[in-house]
Amino acid sequence: MKMHLPIASLLALGALSLPASAQVTTYQLASQAAYSSFIPCMPAGSTACEAYTSAMTVAGQFTLSAPLAASLSATTLAPTAFSFSDGVNTYTEAGAWVHRLMVWTDASGALTQFNLEVRKWLTGTPPHAVGDRLSTLYIDQSLFSATHNAECFFIPVGQSADNCTLLTDWQFTHNASGALSGTFAAASAPMGPQPIPSLSVHGLAAGGGGGPAAAPQARATMRA
Repeated sequence: MKMHLPIASLLALGALSLPASAQVTTYQLASQAAYSSFIPCMPAGSTACEAYTSAMTVAGQFTLSAPLAASLSATTLAPTAFSFSDGVNTYTEAGAWVHRLMVWTDASGALTQFNLEVRKWLTGTPPHAVGDRLSTLYIDQSLFSATHNAECFFIPVGQSADNCTLLTDWQFTHNASGALSGTFAAASAPMGPQPIPSLSVHGLAAGGGGGPAAAPQARATMRA
């Protein structure tokens, strides 16, 4: 006896058996206190370039194509999407980039350490050059630090301006930082593998059609 099941029913069974590791996961930064430390603009008295205040803080998230694996050590990742704010600048994949995301996880896949830096050009046009200015947001397990209007000082040989070294004399540049409280956590826990329901041939036929009128077309046929 041969049994021919509807293609729609077979596809549905395959979808039910997809592993949890294929699930997109977003990691959200815990709520943070306001900036508590500032590096003023230089030269002294250049208050016009001061951007951050003690009423501001950082927020954001990044998305991965699968949940973080267990026991990672100094592993570099490439998010599929991200969104961060430093109170002045907004960083997303449309106009900004992840300069660094390195993570460590425990046996359950939870973050234990991380280094994250996102950047965004403020002046100039591609390909950018020495002298163009950008903003940058750095977060690790102990602190967050935002820098506005930093100058691209040096571009390593063979690399793009996105990897430039930033000038640290703080000329017309403002920095604010604070102690990190909490960490990144999955916004919603990924679901584990789901059991495949046991259906009869008639159950598959009824579920794969679209109502009583479609049932005759979806019914499995048996041949001796």
